[in-house]
Amino acid sequence: MGFFDIFRKKKESKKQTAHEEKALSVFTVDEMPQFDLSEVDVKSVRRQIAEIMMYSDEEALLEANECIFNLTEYKELHKSDYEAYGFDISAANKDALKWAGIADCAVRHGYAVRTNADSSRDEFLTALKGLKCTAELKIKLTPGEEANLSEDGGVIKICEELDALLSDRMICIGAADIGGSILIVFPAEVDKIEELGQLANTIGHRITYAQAI
Repeated sequence: MGFFDIFRKKKESKKQTAHEEKALSVFTVDEMPQFDLSEVDVKSVRRQIAEIMMYSDEEALLEANECIFNLTEYKELHKSDYEAYGFDISAANKDALKWAGIADCAVRHGYAVRTNADSSRDEFLTALKGLKCTAELKIKLTPGEEANLSEDGGVIKICEELDALLSDRMICIGAADIGGSILIVFPAEVDKIEELGQLANTIGHRITYAQAI
């Protein structure tokens, strides 16, 4: 049973809280509305996304601000990081570099995992358990729960299974889409994923549930 089905079953079996109804609506919307970027304060939205992803961590946000407001120096300082993501900083557009830079700040400061779809279960879980936000959300799996997670289904399958395990707490595994094969994955409350998804969409980017990336 997928995460979407779990929420549908809850709706059928009992009266939902307003919070659950809000979460369900996220999963049943196929496309977010498109926005005119000329009417959006893009820098402000980037900053809001960074604040939410990095829990207003001052040190992390100082670095994110450098990426958002001083990209010329930032991209040279983090050239090797961009290359690891497959970016040529001399050719990539500024928007893509800023978006990937914010995601990488979250990784570097312990708020997201940089992985790929075929990473091993144990490697992925070790990285996920080491995140600051995992501790903040008090996510702790039992040895039995970890052992029951898919060994050969890949990271996306594991994220789907984690969503099912955490659904009663309205927590899920989110992902920022930066293009390419690299995944930027992080646990979050369902309403935060909704908020991040809406913000990202206003500036032409995508944050969603990792199982749907």
